[in-house]
Amino acid sequence: MKRIITAALIQVIVITLCVGNTQAVDVVVIDKIGSKTAVTGLLLRKVDKCGEGMYYLGVPRETTLDLQYLPLNTGDYILKVPFSLIQQFSVTTKPGKYEGVVTYEFTVTLTNKTILRGRDYYSGKIWNDLEQIAQWNALKESDVFIGKTELGSFRIPVTEVREITFSEPNHPVAVNHPASSTKATLRLADKTEIALHSVSFVINEKNENGCRVREKSVNMFKFKTEGGLEYELSLDKISAFTFSAGAPTFAFTLTSKQGQKYVGHSLDAIGIAATTEIGGVTLEVIVPFTTQAVEINF
Repeated sequence: MKRIITAALIQVIVITLCVGNTQAVDVVVIDKIGSKTAVTGLLLRKVDKCGEGMYYLGVPRETTLDLQYLPLNTGDYILKVPFSLIQQFSVTTKPGKYEGVVTYEFTVTLTNKTILRGRDYYSGKIWNDLEQIAQWNALKESDVFIGKTELGSFRIPVTEVREITFSEPNHPVAVNHPASSTKATLRLADKTEIALHSVSFVINEKNENGCRVREKSVNMFKFKTEGGLEYELSLDKISAFTFSAGAPTFAFTLTSKQGQKYVGHSLDAIGIAATTEIGGVTLEVIVPFTTQAVEINF
């Protein structure tokens, strides 16, 4: 039973998410006006606020996710690039579709000189106009890089960063992703094919108030057809997912192992999690069900 409280009480839970082994990261941060700051222990902090109106007393209404990786959304998939593999990256801020809305893009140079590009994590989601404006405004306020300097704690919004250079030699780390024997092929609109390994479904675990707690790989997902039928499916029941390439929506086509096609949407999973090799390194990747890619074949 939900309990309603009116006091402005907000509990906060902080979670650190990493890819591979953790380590202190020393960097030089250059802001938009060109000032340089030496920072130790760099993290990307994302804040999720929830529980507006009615909410559960004693359950956090704000969760803080501290990432030790940079999420790069290409539109087709989201790469998780560990700080340990990055030599430097720059941030380009661009006006959004709506007045007062700002988006940003990353250009990342890995330690092996490979260059990766991607948008911020949330660019692939679908919202209506009012929701999108609210989400971007929250994004501007809550996405920050944090760390320590000689003067104490450091904090800078992502949109105020021009470039971050990693001053310590970085070393490749093992990808911390659940191993499985399931493989798949992601086919993009330009006919490029990307091999996916250790494939699973991925969900956003949330608390009772709806705040995101973590991403979690799972073996089953709930699928609802356009006709209203609901299924709980494992990957061994599925032959392919087909998407509306170039026009992402929540709906997609699921093809069974027997070749039967079902149009519907996921009730819980946000997409497919896997590992892939890009630029000579193995990275974690998420293919959201709102992808601009054409299909995933198993």
